[in-house]
Amino acid sequence: MSALPPRVGSATWQIPLAIVATVIGALLVGYIAAQLFFLPDTLVQGRINRVPNLGQMELDRARDKAEAEGYVVTPGGERRSADVEAGRVLYQLPPPGFYRPRGDTVWVLVSRGTEPTVLPDLAGVEPELGEEILSRLGLAITPTRQRPSELHPWGTIVETVPPAGTEIEPGVEVTMVISQGGTLVEMPDVRGLGLRAARDTLLAYGITVGQVGSSSPDQQGVAGPTVVTGQQPRPGQHVHTGSAARLELGRVDP
Repeated sequence: MSALPPRVGSATWQIPLAIVATVIGALLVGYIAAQLFFLPDTLVQGRINRVPNLGQMELDRARDKAEAEGYVVTPGGERRSADVEAGRVLYQLPPPGFYRPRGDTVWVLVSRGTEPTVLPDLAGVEPELGEEILSRLGLAITPTRQRPSELHPWGTIVETVPPAGTEIEPGVEVTMVISQGGTLVEMPDVRGLGLRAARDTLLAYGITVGQVGSSSPDQQGVAGPTVVTGQQPRPGQHVHTGSAARLELGRVDP
């Protein structure tokens, strides 16, 4: 019985089929890789997406846009900015365009606007000047309060409510607290003393010198030294430390 001739044709066909299968497999792997790493919007649209740009959007609008893309916006704090209006997104993390799974959180930093106006320190200032300063800042001035103060002279501003350094907006109400002076002391008698000696004596009692008046015309011909001829408050009167005394100067016969 004769042997069967070899099947030359079958081996010949197997080689092209293997090559075709290899090429198809390589193309499929390449396509999948391209979809995963280069074209994520086509293959994995249901799982990951590009993070939207929320920059300079109002916070509520940023939330709506992020939610429409499948993300959750969470504020991560606030910061002053001269370039971005208050209440708008100043910065976001992850940044716009990053590929992140849907459902992830986008942290945003919200602008607080430009540098704030702060209430100035008016301690020791006369109330009239304090009112002018506050008015120029567009603030509402409420009736003043009074309290004793060992530090600030009688009739000057001790502090404000709200306190100095507070961030303010136009229309904010501000109350000035006016000094009533410190503890009560007995007014010394400085009549007959020169102005410098009278001032030093009053300061030793915690009293300042306010207005200084001139002598009456009928004393102009007197050749004696210029001394204190009158004072207000009167000697012996009880006054608060920090209050001011009014002195009148004149000449006395030597």
